[in-house]
Amino acid sequence: MVFSLLLFFSMVISVVFSQVVNPMLLAYLVVSGGVVVMVSLGLIFPTFWLSYIVLLTFLGGLLVLFVYVASLSPNEPVLGFGLGFVVVSGLILFFVFNWESTSDLGFGAGFMFLMSMYLENMGGFMVLLIL
Repeated sequence: MVFSLLLFFSMVISVVFSQVVNPMLLAYLVVSGGVVVMVSLGLIFPTFWLSYIVLLTFLGGLLVLFVYVASLSPNEPVLGFGLGFVVVSGLILFFVFNWESTSDLGFGAGFMFLMSMYLENMGGFMVLLIL
C-alpha cells in the first residue's frame, strides 16, 4: 500500500510539473519528487542513511540552482490548471489502484525483488565511490 501511494504521488508530481510555469513552484515539485524517491529508496534498504545523504546532496544543489533561476524569471501566475489536469490525475489514480490489484498475482513482489537487487548493487558502488 505504501509503494502504491508513493507511485501515485510520483505520477501526480510529474503531471503537475508539466503544467507549471512558476519557478518557485517548480522548485517545490522537484524537491517533493526527490523526497518521494528518497523515501522509496529508504523503504527498500534496511536503513535510511544512504537516502538521507543523497537527499541532502540533492537539496544543496537545488538550492543554488533555483535561487538563480528565480532571480532571473519574471512574475508568473502560480496555478493555471484546466480540465486536462483533472482527467490525467483521475487516470493516474485509476491505474495506480489497478496496479495494486495486479501485485496480488506476484508481479509486485518480483518487481520489488529485482529493484532491491539492483539498488543493493548500486548502494555498494556508492559506498566504494565515497571511500
